[in-house]
Amino acid sequence: AGAPLSGATVRLSNDPRGAVSGPDGRFVLPGILPGPAVGVVRRLGHLPVEFEVDLPRGTRIEVAVTLVPSPT
Repeated sequence: AGAPLSGATVRLSNDPRGAVSGPDGRFVLPGILPGPAVGVVRRLGHLPVEFEVDLPRGTRIEVAVTLVPSPT
């Protein structure tokens, strides 16, 4: 795994809001509805990454993704 990336945007299919990763590469999306969702992480200069997640009620989860630089 590479170094954490700040400034990546994160969105889930079941919520119109999004988040931006901080200096440590982490993000928080509070108040998300439980259930299955598809997420997408994007950052300028990198290929987007989609992930599937099943969000439990009232629990925090951690999802790790690896962004690959876009071909130049």
